[in-house]
Amino acid sequence: MMHEELGDSPHPFAELPAPVALEGLSLRQVMQMIHRGIDAWVNQEQHSRPVWVTATPLPKLGKGESMGNWQFLLLSNNGIQVEGRMEKGLAMPWNEESRLLVSLGVVEWSGSRVLPQLTVLQVGRPTGQVVESRDERLGKWDTVIQRTKKDVSLVLQKDRPRVVVVTSEGGEAWSDVTEPLREFTSLVTLQRVGVRMTDPQSVRHALEAFQQQNPFPDLVILTRGGGEGIDALDDDQILHAAAQSAYPLVVAIGHTRDRLILDLVADKSCATPRECGLWLRGELERKRLKQLDVAHAKEQQALKQLPELKTQLSIREADLIRLNHAMKALENRNRLLIFVTSTLAVLASIMWLLK
Repeated sequence: MMHEELGDSPHPFAELPAPVALEGLSLRQVMQMIHRGIDAWVNQEQHSRPVWVTATPLPKLGKGESMGNWQFLLLSNNGIQVEGRMEKGLAMPWNEESRLLVSLGVVEWSGSRVLPQLTVLQVGRPTGQVVESRDERLGKWDTVIQRTKKDVSLVLQKDRPRVVVVTSEGGEAWSDVTEPLREFTSLVTLQRVGVRMTDPQSVRHALEAFQQQNPFPDLVILTRGGGEGIDALDDDQILHAAAQSAYPLVVAIGHTRDRLILDLVADKSCATPRECGLWLRGELERKRLKQLDVAHAKEQQALKQLPELKTQLSIREADLIRLNHAMKALENRNRLLIFVTSTLAVLASIMWLLK
């Protein structure tokens, strides 16, 4: 939309004077120069070009909620959120999709980044679609959130558990999760399932498909980085599939500042994909140490039994020697018996001939 409105505009720096070489500037000073240039162009371009948009206004809570005469908010539509501001006192239909008149491309400075921000000038008619507030949704899912969660650490102690990582095809979350596990591939079986992470139905179908597998995975990890469309993962159909899963579910969504209801519904939540990989590494390290401890305990037990085994072996050797002597004695007696029997037979023959 913004690109359509500004498509015929000149380059933002087209009317700036020829650049003069400057020396000794820091990167922050360079960013400030860029910010001033963009800000000047935007103020010129958006002077008489407000536009109606359809979006759901969401309040910002806590730090950054307001400053001076401005109140800050988020404008959300189809999984995309844009920073916004409005003058205090403007009646805003919070959490309800509405038509809003905004000025285009107002840019605000944020640390080392230049961010777009829309200024709401006027509120039009609501579209009739009401969006539940976060508190309302938390109340709806409270029973699921408070349920007893599955032990995600216990399943990793199995022999080569099957861990399925559900993520986008081209994202970096897969490598963030699996990179820390290079030394432990013999202890776990990793499988990747690609979905469209911004499409709730795609994610839900994957989670429900695991329910039909026999056996289903030992552990499922749902992960992606931050950015646009992350709120799509808080869709009710995904939350329902997560709540109904027979397998343990771990989510690692976005950046450390992102927090979804899905984080509370899942059996375990990690702040980032990388943190999830490090958690898995820690669990597998404990598993390996436990295996080494068991092997060491068996070795120590065998060493403790060694003197007794040696004693038993000596007794068996003595018994074998006695048995050998007895067999030799028996063999000698058998030879004597055979000799006597043969002699008696010869004598009996002679006696018969003499008769």
